[in-house]
Amino acid sequence: VSQSTIGRMAVLEKDSLGRYRFQVDEGGVTPQTAAVAGNFDISMQNGVCAPYGEPGVSYWDPAGLASDIDADTFRQYRKAELKHGRICMLGVLGLVAQHTWRFKPFFDQNTDNFQQSPSGIGAAAAGTPSAAYLGLLILIAGYIELNASDDGREPGDFGDPFRFARSYGLDFDGGDDVAQWKNFELNHGRLAMIGFLGAVMAECATGLDAVDQWRW
Repeated sequence: VSQSTIGRMAVLEKDSLGRYRFQVDEGGVTPQTAAVAGNFDISMQNGVCAPYGEPGVSYWDPAGLASDIDADTFRQYRKAELKHGRICMLGVLGLVAQHTWRFKPFFDQNTDNFQQSPSGIGAAAAGTPSAAYLGLLILIAGYIELNASDDGREPGDFGDPFRFARSYGLDFDGGDDVAQWKNFELNHGRLAMIGFLGAVMAECATGLDAVDQWRW
C-alpha cells in the first residue's frame, strides 16, 4: 500500500456519542490509518513532539525501547504511560496541596487527625492517621481497573462520562483538534512523572515536603 493511498483511507471510528463514523484524512497518514494499512509507524503516534521528535520523521527513544515493536506492543506501552502519567499528575497535585490544606476523614468529621499526618509521601507511612485511606484508594483503583476498559478505543480512552469536553466548549467531533489535547495530556503526564519522582527523592534526602523543598 502506497503512502498516498494510506493517506486517503477511511477508518470506522466511534465518536463520544456512540455513533460510528468513517473518518477520512486527505492530508496524510494518521496513527489509525497507518495501523489499518499494516504500516505501523511510531513516529506518527501522538506524543511525538518538538524539540526531540518530528511526526513522520523521528522520535526520542534513547534507550531503544520502541525499536522494532508492533502496534500491539506499542499499545501496551502507551496504556502504561498514560496510566502512570495520570496517577503522577494527581500525586504531584496532592503533594503540593497537602502542605497548606487537609480535609477531614470521611467517616469522622469531628476529628482533626489528618492535621497530625506528615506532609509529603510520609502521609502514606504505617501508623499515620492517613495511612488507612491509602488502602481505600487502592481498593477503589482496583475496582476501576476491573470494570473500565478501553478495548476498541485509543489507549487510555475511557470516554467522557462527566462531559468535561463539552463543559469547556470543546467539540472533538467537529473542528477541535483531539490530537493536540492528547499531546497536552502526554506531555503533562511525562513532566508529572519526573516531578513526582524528584519530589519524593528530595523529601527522602531533606525531610522537607514538596513546597518546603523550594525554600531550603
